[in-house]
Amino acid sequence: MDGRLARPHSRLADRRAYEAADGSVTVGGLINGIAQGAGSIWVSDAEDGMVLRVDPKENAIVSKIPVVGSPSGLAYGYGRIWVSVD
Repeated sequence: MDGRLARPHSRLADRRAYEAADGSVTVGGLINGIAQGAGSIWVSDAEDGMVLRVDPKENAIVSKIPVVGSPSGLAYGYGRIWVSVD
């Protein structure tokens, strides 16, 4: 993995093609969880011990939230982001 978060182009016939046709964000680290909610994409970075909030319209990281331990999964529900840690 090269530490990029990319979305498929909306006009691609093959939805499994994750080449960054519409844009990408370099998030680095060891990405092991992703969730969508509150107009953002949430990414867990186990290497750096952070949860990243990505604005998909701007293709930019808008906040980095440190967590105690190594985040290993994410879910969005009840208006909050939930993080499991190792």
